[in-house]
Amino acid sequence: DEPGGGGRGRGESPSPSSTSRAIKHVRAFNAASLALQAASEEHKREKATQSYEGHVLSQMKSYAAGLNIAKTSGLEKTLMEMSLRLDDRAHEWRKRLEALAAEKKREE
Repeated sequence: DEPGGGGRGRGESPSPSSTSRAIKHVRAFNAASLALQAASEEHKREKATQSYEGHVLSQMKSYAAGLNIAKTSGLEKTLMEMSLRLDDRAHEWRKRLEALAAEKKREE
């Protein structure tokens, strides 16, 4: 390219606006990566808690069945609600992690 010709020849630095866009893009990608990593670590802890709560719930159901009180309307309803809450939390985490992964992918 000729000097002043408007093109970028060898040895010319990128324009300030393209450098600024590149920096913004890298920062957005890094932020998305960090958010996904933090959420993944938090999800591991939450998953362990959910596993424990699921185990306790299963034990409660077995105990109630052994005492022939599993069909008591209040107990049955409470155990069902606990089970649904566990399922809802797991579903919410899947959606959250999928959204963060999609955000990171957009920034690649």
